[in-house]
Amino acid sequence: MAERALTGTAATDRPTLLVLTVGGSPAPLRSSSAACRPNRALFIVSESRDGMPGSGSEVEASIKGCEGFPEQYEKLAVPADDPDRAFALILTRLERALAQGHHVIADYTGGTKSMSGALMLAAAMTGGCDLRLMTGRRRDLRQVEDGTETPVDVPAEAVGLGRVLVSVANFTRQRAYQAALAVLPSEQAVPASLPAAWTRRVALWRRWLTVMERWDRFDHAGALKLVVRGQEV
Repeated sequence: MAERALTGTAATDRPTLLVLTVGGSPAPLRSSSAACRPNRALFIVSESRDGMPGSGSEVEASIKGCEGFPEQYEKLAVPADDPDRAFALILTRLERALAQGHHVIADYTGGTKSMSGALMLAAAMTGGCDLRLMTGRRRDLRQVEDGTETPVDVPAEAVGLGRVLVSVANFTRQRAYQAALAVLPSEQAVPASLPAAWTRRVALWRRWLTVMERWDRFDHAGALKLVVRGQEV
């Protein structure tokens, strides 16, 4: 099975591109591919460094004798412990794939933490990728048992809202309460696909920021009324 570049013209039925970070075990790669049967695959592997081989050899080990792997695949070597550089390299490839019309699934199960974090952040930045990780049974704290891997989809909306809440927290640290309220979505705007805890979190932020915004502009009586009203609910 030859390695091929992902440079074809996008099909109208949106072929699926599976993007996986590769570590030292082939089992998660096989399970992830079997779960979605992609048309193409992009393996994010670690670079060779200081005479030590990268994780690229695991790709062939994963593909050998495994049904369901796509014939068209590519390997992208990134630094194992440089998340900024890995992010830049991965983001470029994801943007290209989306521009070509692919349905992109980013599975950040394997590889180093830097590689996984870089793929997740790059997928979230594009706004057009589905996120996935593999979970399974553990008998110890080292790794998931082979054959027990199960794909878990991560709602992209959770990543997007999480980034918004980071901005809210940053404005709050600067005591810019009006700015924090301006970027905070309403409770009704929280996607229905997210757990109810996200709506409660947004509601708590809004109540607290509303109180602090009034207090900060010396409307102490108004702030106190909001606190009392909240205690009566």
